Amino acid sequence: AQLAMIAGLPKAPSRFNPIANPERGTVRRNYVLRRMYELGYVGEAEYDEARNAPVTAKLHRPTVEVEAPYVAEMVRAQMEEAYGSDAYTEGYTVYTTLDGRLQDAANTALRQALTEYDVRHGYRGPERRIAPGEGMEGAESTEGARSPEEARAPKEARAPEEAPSPEEALAEVPAFGGLLPALVTSVGERVVTAHAKGAGPIEIPFESMEWARTYVNEDRRGRKPESAAAVVQAGDVIRVRPTGDGWGFSQLPEVEGALVSLDPDDGAIVALTGGFDFYRSKFNRATQAERQPGSSFKPFIYSAALEHGYTPASFVNDAPVVFDDPSLKSAWRPENYSGKFFGPTRLRVALYKSRNLVSIRLLRDIGIDFALDHIARFGIDVERLPRGLSLALGSGVLTPLEMASGYSVIANGGYAVEPYFIERVLDREGMELFKAEPLAVCRDCEEETAAVPVPAPVSATGDEEARIAGDSPAPGEPGGSVASGGAGEPGDAAAIGDAAAPPRTARHAPRAIDARNAWLTYSLMRDVIRRGTGRKALVLERDDLAGKTGTTNDQHDAWFSGFSPDLVATAWIGFDQFGRLGRRETGSQAALPMWIAYMKEALKGRGTRHVEPPEGIVTVRIDPETGQLAGASHEGAVFESFRKERAPSKLVEPASGGEADTPGGAETVAETVAEKLF
Repeated sequence: AQLAMIAGLPKAPSRFNPIANPERGTVRRNYVLRRMYELGYVGEAEYDEARNAPVTAKLHRPTVEVEAPYVAEMVRAQMEEAYGSDAYTEGYTVYTTLDGRLQDAANTALRQALTEYDVRHGYRGPERRIAPGEGMEGAESTEGARSPEEARAPKEARAPEEAPSPEEALAEVPAFGGLLPALVTSVGERVVTAHAKGAGPIEIPFESMEWARTYVNEDRRGRKPESAAAVVQAGDVIRVRPTGDGWGFSQLPEVEGALVSLDPDDGAIVALTGGFDFYRSKFNRATQAERQPGSSFKPFIYSAALEHGYTPASFVNDAPVVFDDPSLKSAWRPENYSGKFFGPTRLRVALYKSRNLVSIRLLRDIGIDFALDHIARFGIDVERLPRGLSLALGSGVLTPLEMASGYSVIANGGYAVEPYFIERVLDREGMELFKAEPLAVCRDCEEETAAVPVPAPVSATGDEEARIAGDSPAPGEPGGSVASGGAGEPGDAAAIGDAAAPPRTARHAPRAIDARNAWLTYSLMRDVIRRGTGRKALVLERDDLAGKTGTTNDQHDAWFSGFSPDLVATAWIGFDQFGRLGRRETGSQAALPMWIAYMKEALKGRGTRHVEPPEGIVTVRIDPETGQLAGASHEGAVFESFRKERAPSKLVEPASGGEADTPGGAETVAETVAEKLF
């Protein structure tokens, strides 16, 4: 039977391909067997046995254990840069830093998020329509070219002259992202019959099609369909996906996305996917898409403000502000996403509520030069960032990998690590040519770089009125130098390919920002999830998560970057051509569900990790209306954390409404705290 299948192929190899068209391949095989029987090459028993044999043809290729084509392409490019053409011929074996389980989780989370976005915005129609007989122009006619022997053969043994089979019609339509192409063959009121490529005839219940309201634009959809016929018709090429109990109706999303995840302690990339399907678009959005991060950039601004002298209890005025810049066509009037203003706001509240005007006033107060110097410590190329106040709203361009790398500094307690994805390289004999020695966090080592200088603190009370008004000059000059060893390009090719280089030794990650700064920033970002724009992540039932949503003007980009102390992940959604996502498609709506789906799987088996505050942090009760110390009898008081030298020293007496100096200042405060915030 197998030999007869091969013998039948030369006449029309693609048409009788048993992989692409098993039905026609079987007909052709049986014709060959019939002729062998008629000419006496096989007996009747052999003929009957072979004719009834199943088709055993299958593709012979390596089994892919982990779907990571974007990383595979990154490896290929790095290996070619390091070893030249030898990379393709010398039989190297490359081990990456990927975790197979986490990579699978990243693929699933991204595709699920993009599909859910599509469902929210409606059905754009079939990919194409195929009329009966379409696609057969120019195809060889089996009847017209048959031999005399074939003409005399029984009709059932002939290759039929008919319209292309569904498999032939779908031959040039690839599957992407687990969505199979299918040709609709008939439409009922509550069910659609179709032929799915490689799966054969299927039925699609109308219940899986009820989402398919007609797409009008990014903000509008048509009315809900009342029957399957209102969605598809016979001849439509659609997309289907296997479900637990059958098949579901779907479509290829036009929106794209990326997800990248790092180990914050050494920068190892444990999961990375740069789009819905690599074979649909090879553009790696995780490493190549330079997009505005929006409000997900704000933690870097807040960290700079904390370094400059602000505290989580400092007040900044959330009020309208107008900037008249001659370089702009009109005055710039930034506003909050809600369009409202809320007056004097504590920094902690301002971050978890993502108040834009607070971020702008912070940046104006600390100075752009100071902010950029501090941001560079996170391994971010500040030359690509604007030198204007729009920086406070994330108007620069960064890749998802760069965002994840920057967040790693906060997650690991303030150390600069370098993202990398090649663990080691072996030659064909199994000899190790390269082994990564990444910058790794060593919290107990004495070899780390000197601590970052801390500027003189801003008084918690003296300049408060000026800061609330938003008109005070920057208190103090920008200071501190960028720590050495900041994050560089991922996968250092020179390190991989330089055979003459001495072997690398264990390297300790240098300190990038002060440990107290990193912990306070982490504390602020935890509240984004606990009570702010990221509170959907509470579904993960963990209290060690921190992060920040990001949404750009007109919803062109949606972000969520976040972390546990053990794992950092950045999720991004947007259109490659910078189209609008839709008025409700914020970071919380579009990107956060991807991050949640990934972290739900990635954090399985990892217990909640309590991060102790570093030495020099005190936690006290404060009056949320003034930011000053609150006594034990003060109703509505909240706990807040400070650097010891910046803790408030005046006590608010609720009964009289006055303030009193507290003897001993921060030292006494630290001793009298009965409960800590963390």
